[in-house]
Amino acid sequence: MGNHIKQVVTGPKTFEAKDADYIFNTLINETQPSNQTFGSQITFTNVSREQYEQVKKTLKERKSRHEGAVFKTKYNAAKKTVKYIREDALRAAIQPTLADIFKDKLKELTVLKHFSDEGRETLGDGESEGEADFAWKDDKEVHNNWPSGVVEIGYVATTPDVEEDAAFWFKTSKGAVHVVISIKISSRGEMSVKVYQGDGKGGYEVTHVAHVVPPPAEKQPAEVRGAPIVLTPSRHSKTPEVKFDEGDLKRIGEEVWFVLKDQMPTPGVWTVEGGKLPRPES
Repeated sequence: MGNHIKQVVTGPKTFEAKDADYIFNTLINETQPSNQTFGSQITFTNVSREQYEQVKKTLKERKSRHEGAVFKTKYNAAKKTVKYIREDALRAAIQPTLADIFKDKLKELTVLKHFSDEGRETLGDGESEGEADFAWKDDKEVHNNWPSGVVEIGYVATTPDVEEDAAFWFKTSKGAVHVVISIKISSRGEMSVKVYQGDGKGGYEVTHVAHVVPPPAEKQPAEVRGAPIVLTPSRHSKTPEVKFDEGDLKRIGEEVWFVLKDQMPTPGVWTVEGGKLPRPES
């Protein structure tokens, strides 16, 4: 039998910051794979901007000393909180493919240019800031570094509140972010896609929900509910709508399953919190 990939996640944790060293050491220790919380998220409260910057610098400098851990961060200056999500292999592998799909859809819209491909570009206003899995920007909105649109990806066990990230982008940007798309992948391989449209004042609403259910057996079709998804990628009045039809959503689902398959040992299953995600056949 091959080695199983196992992640047992204890859920999000919150700590009050004492100093930058405390943040760094707690962050690394609490998310060690040996502690079986790899991929989990940690939130610190009462974090000053100076502490946040110091931890960011330390993470960069000491990357090779903590097993190459990569963290996606979101810092809210008003609340003095910072959330760290440790990168998991599944999300890291899926992100580039989904970014390519969204770029294909948006590339014809010449008003939208400043793409963030790797999800590591820090986006914000110099106070609050965050990192997205994929982002784009209206070329006419050059007054700040907030994106026009954001895509957030989450595997349900390792990023349980991916949908709540929508609130971060709309509220901390004070309405500069126009649309957020969350893609949540369940332990059964089902994919839920939500579109949030902002009101320009920091508020937002869910405007569309779609689900992609993987094929029950080889050579059977995937089930798509909620297609097409239509969104306005920019607040600019001349920006046309973008539509993701059933074929687009199936393509995203197929790519997700292709990556899942690529992550699986042979034979083996992906086990999270007692659930099993079957390895799809070739």
